[in-house]
Amino acid sequence: TLACLAPGVGRALTAPATITNDTAWGLADSPVSITNSCLVASNATLTIEPGVTLKIKGSLNINGRLLAVGQPANPIVFDELNPGEKWGNLNFAQLTADTIPKTNLLVHATFTNMSSYIYISQQTAVFSNCNIHLRGPLWGYGLAAYVNTSVDVINQRILGRYTRWESTNLPV
Repeated sequence: TLACLAPGVGRALTAPATITNDTAWGLADSPVSITNSCLVASNATLTIEPGVTLKIKGSLNINGRLLAVGQPANPIVFDELNPGEKWGNLNFAQLTADTIPKTNLLVHATFTNMSSYIYISQQTAVFSNCNIHLRGPLWGYGLAAYVNTSVDVINQRILGRYTRWESTNLPV
C-alpha cells in the first residue's frame, strides 16, 4: 500500500517516555504526541525543528538539553493532546552534581493551554520571541526560575489571568 501525504503533513510521531540519545523531531514527524510525560535524559539533546507541533498530555521534562528553534513564519507549537485537557508543564529539572549544565534555546515557540508553568532550576534557558498562554487556576507564574539558574527573556509574551515572572536566589 502506498501512502501519500500532503506537503507539511507528517507521519504523527508518538514520543517515547524517555529520550536517552540525541534526537531531532522534524516537520515530517509533526504532530508529535506526548501521551503521558516525556523525559530528555541528562546525556541527550532534543532538537525540535521549525513548524513542528507537539500535542502533550502530561509534561515535558528536560534533564539534558532542548533546542527548539522556530522561525517567525514557522513557529514551534506546544499544545494540549486532547481538546479541553490542558497539559502540564515544561520542566528544566535540577541537575545532579556530576552533570555539566547545558544551555536550552527556545526561539519563536508558542506554548498554549498549559495548566502549569515553565519551571527552570539549575539550568540555563534562553527564550526569544515566544508566547506563553496559560489556562486555569495556577500559582500565577508563566516562568519560574530557581537556584543557580540563568534565564534570558527576549520579546516574551505571557498571557494568563494572573501571570508573572518569579525568580529566587539568582545573581543580581
